[in-house]
Amino acid sequence: MNKEYLPAGIITGAYSFCGEVKISHILDSNEFFSKLTRLFLDSSGNDRLDIESVKDKKNGVAVKFIGVDGEDEAVRLIGKEVFFKKGDINLPEGKFFIDDLINLDVFDAETGDKYGVLSEVTDNGAQQIFRVETQKGYFLVPNVERFIKKISPDEGIFVSLIDGMADDR
Repeated sequence: MNKEYLPAGIITGAYSFCGEVKISHILDSNEFFSKLTRLFLDSSGNDRLDIESVKDKKNGVAVKFIGVDGEDEAVRLIGKEVFFKKGDINLPEGKFFIDDLINLDVFDAETGDKYGVLSEVTDNGAQQIFRVETQKGYFLVPNVERFIKKISPDEGIFVSLIDGMADDR
């Protein structure tokens, strides 16, 4: 996939009379969101909104954009999806955007044999789940150290499975 702009969340409401908006985000945490300095109203980087401040709120964040100074202006943004530019964030070592992992080859960590391709990443609340498409179907692998041995956007994903995990591969 490797998109330059990724979804950050949806503006769900006006938060104050001074133009703040409430954003229900899909990022890892409110802290991650607070590292952003700008958002965009489309996935092409158009309609830039510079961030003045971010406040932690239950189920999201309250954001004040520069130039959005009243409740009426904030209300016009409700329902809009917001995006961030991947280049605006420096991820810690060993962390990756899910978008950069989709379509990576998945290999057996011990033998190097290819199982298939990572097609989807979901979150069950306890951990992420990787869906690996194979020639015969698919199998699911929890993104935990026991099963995921190495992730490299350049080399692929290396896994160590237990019996029965990918019987139909």
